[in-house]
Amino acid sequence: MVAALKESVANMDKNNAHMTKIRDRLIKGLSEIPHSALNGDAEKRLAGNVNFSFEGIEGESILILLDQKGISASSGSACTSGALDPSHVLLSIGRIHDVAHGSLRLSIGEDITEDEADYIISSVKEVVEWLRGFSPVWRDLVAGKKDFILK
Repeated sequence: MVAALKESVANMDKNNAHMTKIRDRLIKGLSEIPHSALNGDAEKRLAGNVNFSFEGIEGESILILLDQKGISASSGSACTSGALDPSHVLLSIGRIHDVAHGSLRLSIGEDITEDEADYIISSVKEVVEWLRGFSPVWRDLVAGKKDFILK
């Protein structure tokens, strides 16, 4: 345990810089998805955390499809994993229930590569588009029956 702690501390700045670079790459790529929003500040956040909400879909569906692509993620905070309700934190920062319910949390480790980040971005884009393709909520939004929350 001591050896692991020493190695972790010795590489902390390098690992943190790498994770920040990957985090920013993920934020930039996922921001390209229409009617999505980063939850929290883009820079004042942990290096290893990305959390997005996507309007018109449910987080559980995203997780199942991403899991089939080999991507592990969550739809809520780590302390509420396994719960089906949207994150109380997202609700507290003003996300409405339907939008908070379509959230995705990615935790980044120091071993993730740029290619893996690009795979995550393309996979999330594909999954969100596919899920929206048969979502009645999304159809109502696109048809103007409901107003978009996320611009």
